[in-house]
Amino acid sequence: MWKKILKKEIRSILREKAQYLFVYLFLPIAIFGFTFYQTVKMGGYGFMGKILVNFSVSHFSLSWFLLFSFIVLPDVFYRDKLQKILESLLTTPVALSEVLIGKSLAITLISLLIVWLEQVLMLLGVNLLYPNYNLLFPDLPAILIGFFIIPIFGFSFILITGITAFSSDKYRILSFILPSAVMGFFFFSAYKMKTFQPTWIVFYIDAFISLVLLLISLTLLMRLSKEDTIVAR
Repeated sequence: MWKKILKKEIRSILREKAQYLFVYLFLPIAIFGFTFYQTVKMGGYGFMGKILVNFSVSHFSLSWFLLFSFIVLPDVFYRDKLQKILESLLTTPVALSEVLIGKSLAITLISLLIVWLEQVLMLLGVNLLYPNYNLLFPDLPAILIGFFIIPIFGFSFILITGITAFSSDKYRILSFILPSAVMGFFFFSAYKMKTFQPTWIVFYIDAFISLVLLLISLTLLMRLSKEDTIVAR
C-alpha cells in the first residue's frame, strides 16, 4: 500500500511544485557557476576548484536538499491531515506507518533527483567549459557523503518530521531531537574542515549520525504502527 501512496505523492509534487523544481534545479547551478568563474579569474582553478567541487557535492547539495524538502513538507504531510482526506488515498485499511513511509520516500526521491541532477550538470559544465585545464572530480569521501549519507540522513529527517506531524502530542520531544540532529550533522561535517574538503573521519562521523537518526526514526515508526491505524471509508 505504501507504493500506491508513494506514486500518488510523486505525481502530486511534480504537478503542484513544478515551478519550484525548476528554481531549485537551476539556482544552485547559477550560484556555483558564478563562484567558480570568480575562482578561475583569480587563478585558483586547480586547488580552489577542487575545494568548491568537494564542498558542492558533500554539503552544498545537503543545503538544497533540505530547502526543497521544507517547501514540499507542508503539502505532503499537513494538507491531508488538515483537510481530513487521508482516507481518500486508500481502498483498504492501512497502517499509519505505510502512509508515512510512502510520503517520506516521495519527498526524499524528488529532492535527491534534483540534487543529484544539479551536481552532475555542475561537474559536466565545469569540465566542458574549461577544457584546457585538468578534469575536476570530487574526492571519494565527498562522493560518499553526497550519494550515501545525504539519502539516509534526508529520509530519516523527513520521516521524523512526518511522525511529528501526525502524532505531535505523543512525540513532542521530536521537535527538540530534529533540529539538534540537523545542527549536529552540520557541526561534525565542518569539524577540521578549514578548506571544506571532507576527510574520511568526517565521512565516518556523518555516517554514524545519519545511521543513528535512521534507527531512531524507524524505531518510532514501528511503535507508531502498533498503536495507530487509519481506516479507509
